[in-house]
Amino acid sequence: MNPHDESQLPQQSPSFLLRGLRDTLCATHPFCSGTLELPKEDFELYYGKRNAKYVDLSEAAEHESDLADLADACKPASFGLGQETVLNETYRKAGKMDTENFLARFDVVRAGLADVARTSLMTGAAGEKDIRAELYKLNVYGKDAFFKPHRDTPRATNMFGSLVIVFPTLHEGGALVLRHQGSKWTFDAAELLASVGAGTPDAASHRVAYVAFFSDVEHEVLSVRSGHRVTLTYNLYEQPEPARPISSKRLTVQHPLRTNVSALQDALRAFLREPAVLRDGGMIGFGLQHTYPIPRMWDPNDIEPVESVMGALGGDAALSRACTALGLVPELRLAAQTREANYMLCELYPFSGETFGEENWGEELDEVLEREGTSYRNGHFKHLNKANMIQ
Repeated sequence: MNPHDESQLPQQSPSFLLRGLRDTLCATHPFCSGTLELPKEDFELYYGKRNAKYVDLSEAAEHESDLADLADACKPASFGLGQETVLNETYRKAGKMDTENFLARFDVVRAGLADVARTSLMTGAAGEKDIRAELYKLNVYGKDAFFKPHRDTPRATNMFGSLVIVFPTLHEGGALVLRHQGSKWTFDAAELLASVGAGTPDAASHRVAYVAFFSDVEHEVLSVRSGHRVTLTYNLYEQPEPARPISSKRLTVQHPLRTNVSALQDALRAFLREPAVLRDGGMIGFGLQHTYPIPRMWDPNDIEPVESVMGALGGDAALSRACTALGLVPELRLAAQTREANYMLCELYPFSGETFGEENWGEELDEVLEREGTSYRNGHFKHLNKANMIQ
């Protein structure tokens, strides 16, 4: 038997069960997509202040000049780079229109897509709360337009993702490529709408395609070969209010996020029941699947930002919920690497207002460890064995 070939592992060995647990944890998509049939009036778009114009995006194929006028009315699209807004057509070539310059009849909440994004991307307690979809931009990608790989910049700590609506304007190319944790998916709205409308010419023109994804998902828009790709983009924010479910019979889901808490719970239970697992006690660590925005500074009287991350998004929330259902008490820990070793931080150490640069933070942490100790019982830190980390 090849010890490195997991396909040859005994069916109930700890390694085999661990692989099953890992596969269950990773079997989630950080996005959802599909199509939605809309009433005709939802395709009406008005733009311009002094010389207002109108375009019906469901009939734009018959009036290509209307789309050309819309594209001409747009300004070159910029993008966020760190804390700056950059205009560079070698990285992004597209047109954009700010919300104060257009009015769309389409309502993302009334259409039910805000609820679809919530139920598909959020699980556990987060999935029971409402979300707010804030209209951000209208974009027009004409021939040869594109947007190279990037990640969206969160505009608030409660922003968790983006929702993009693609209208049925004729175009080729312009597919959206999503990447996350080594996996890649392609969302081609033009092909998707064409496949929905096969055999019924009017069906595609009365539908929009949609895709929602977490903010830490890298994505790019491939070059548009012909036509105009017209989109509305919404920023998605968590809200404290309970959700109000909205059902829609006109919705066709292509890729829902299936975060199966029961399957995860079964895999975790099977792993922990194996006698050889943690025979002498110990700890199991799971790396979070998502990146979370945490402020550089916060009021010490507020809830510690790291605590609010626990089980917030997608698969992370499902894991927290599965652990709780099994009677386990999941806790969030920060992993730190110094010049000497790797450590698990059991709490944030309250430095006395001093600022440490990146060039010496490791040295300062080692000094703290030497002063406070590295045991879980007597200090703030516990030595971290990487072999115990699952992801």
